[in-house]
Amino acid sequence: MQVNNNLQVTSSNINTTTLTPTSHDFTWQTWTFGGNNGSCHLSDVAIIDENDIWAVGAIYLNDSLGNPDMNAYNAVHWNGQKWELKRIYYYGACSAVDYPPLEAIWAFSKTNIVITNGGSIGWFDGQQVRLDCGVNPLLTGVIGKIWAAFINDLYVAGIGGNIAHYNGTNWQKIESGTQSPINDIWGVNDTLRNIYKVFLPVSFVFEPGDHKILTIDRNRKN
Repeated sequence: MQVNNNLQVTSSNINTTTLTPTSHDFTWQTWTFGGNNGSCHLSDVAIIDENDIWAVGAIYLNDSLGNPDMNAYNAVHWNGQKWELKRIYYYGACSAVDYPPLEAIWAFSKTNIVITNGGSIGWFDGQQVRLDCGVNPLLTGVIGKIWAAFINDLYVAGIGGNIAHYNGTNWQKIESGTQSPINDIWGVNDTLRNIYKVFLPVSFVFEPGDHKILTIDRNRKN
């Protein structure tokens, strides 16, 4: 029995049976990128479908002459058959580096992808980036994670307790009440109350007392 808004919900008793577990015989594949020069890393991934996967970060290789190439690849893309290293051009009014390491990615579709270098937002169509500098003045640290409920309802979070929200037109800062890093962000629908809840875990090794999970409740837009 569950009571919500003075509405009592009940159901008949039912029998349940624990089923035999499925096979644990998994097959894993591992791909390694870079490692020749610099510190390579992949920081985030977005899966559009089984034939369209993006991972972002910084990958350093040698150039055609075998010398260290300090222009990093900042993404790898899976096309259903193989991984391809990518340099996503990110230079503009709020980015002074042509191919900066990318910190986070969120994909709505093949041609509507959100990426960040940590200090600005880029709207990526799979080929080119349109920089969005509106979030920059709101930040006191690096953007590390992106989550969206809808195209016009997007959140970023990261270092320095930063949280910002995009409504499809403008960016707004959300005060978190902490200066510690926000290490992740994710949301779930609460269909019973027609809202969604956003969860943001906070912790910092040098602030042992500052560890918590922040939540944001928002009305669903559809």
